[in-house]
Amino acid sequence: MDEAKSWLHTPWHHLQALKGPGGGVDCAQFLRMVYINVGLAPYFETESYPHDWMMHRDEERFLKYIETYMCAIEVPGPGDAAVWLHGRCFSHGSIVLDWPLMIHAYRKERQVSISDATKERFADCAVKFYTPKRIT
Repeated sequence: MDEAKSWLHTPWHHLQALKGPGGGVDCAQFLRMVYINVGLAPYFETESYPHDWMMHRDEERFLKYIETYMCAIEVPGPGDAAVWLHGRCFSHGSIVLDWPLMIHAYRKERQVSISDATKERFADCAVKFYTPKRIT
């Protein structure tokens, strides 16, 4: 939780993964870097993606990475991921603080922020929950 919170107020920026006011991060890179930084995922790169790919394609690009390093669960706990159906596929991710509180890099808010999932635009969207796999 401390690592995720250390990204608060980092500006939203497509395809970036740099913490702090001078950096930038999008929701996918936020999850990637938090889990890498705390040792719950090995270092890996993502392929480039357009900022609006989820509006025009059905390919589950985001879930491909999520499901490589995480296991699906029914009920989220602190530190688990919530992945939302946004557009035509699951394409927005957040880290659960204490459900329904989540921390995410959200384009609308232009930064990493804490939100209540029951009061956000995602409240009516399908959501899947994941927990990190153990690294062997």
